[in-house]
Amino acid sequence: MEEQDDEDKVKIASDFIVHAPPGEFNEVFNDVRVLLGNDQLLKEGASGAFGDYNEQQFTPATVEGSDDQCLITENGRLGDNKYLDPRTGQSFSFDHLRKSTTDVEAADVDDCDGFRSAFEEAVTQYTKDHYMKGACSVYGAGDEVTSCIEHHKFQPNNFWNGRWRSQWTFNKSTGAITGVLKVQVHYYEDGNGRRRQDNNRRSNQRQDFEADDQDAFCSIATTVGGEAYPNKNFPIPLVEMLLAMNVYPDDTNQDLGAVCVSFCDAGDSSCTPDADAQA
Repeated sequence: MEEQDDEDKVKIASDFIVHAPPGEFNEVFNDVRVLLGNDQLLKEGASGAFGDYNEQQFTPATVEGSDDQCLITENGRLGDNKYLDPRTGQSFSFDHLRKSTTDVEAADVDDCDGFRSAFEEAVTQYTKDHYMKGACSVYGAGDEVTSCIEHHKFQPNNFWNGRWRSQWTFNKSTGAITGVLKVQVHYYEDGNGRRRQDNNRRSNQRQDFEADDQDAFCSIATTVGGEAYPNKNFPIPLVEMLLAMNVYPDDTNQDLGAVCVSFCDAGDSSCTPDADAQA
């Protein structure tokens, strides 16, 4: 078999890293490191994949001076592994392998004439109300405000991990709102079952997306353990998505989205999604 050149090896290694399941970056990194057998090549050639993974996963980061975590996202990228925490008005360097922050210093934040900070206050409270360990960051850019929300639950001892991400961009001049919701689940006891569901939304008027999105996310429950996994001897858990969302809400209703994931054996008569839900 023809030996692959270093460029191809790095490309393959980077692809593995970027597509690591939620909460399993270290395991995938260590496996790739062994397979590649060249730490220098991995560091020099695949380091960009480390940042891509953390940005795509909305990895939470702890920043000095704030009780709330901020998210590592493309919206907050400043270059040279530096990111913006708009909540505290600081920038910081982020180690994509160790998930640590250093070199914290003051930074300019586009507050959209106060609209961003008001939006941030509402989204922060919403995140605390609806997500047990959720984190959010809200960015401003001219007439647009973008909110990013992340929540995860990792249970490696029980062979499953999952993550919720959502991003909404609101244009205060046009009233247009666009958003994407992403749910990933990985179950790997006695097998390997992965599922990712993305849903994109766009609107320029008040509109309740709850019914459409609940149907879309609940399709995971139909697929997992169903047609995608016809082997009934493989105990894939039922994954039930209960979504409550009202986009561009009424003044007294600020729901942007909440998800409840239930892990139990779909073939077990005692499996009740509401009762077995994991926040």
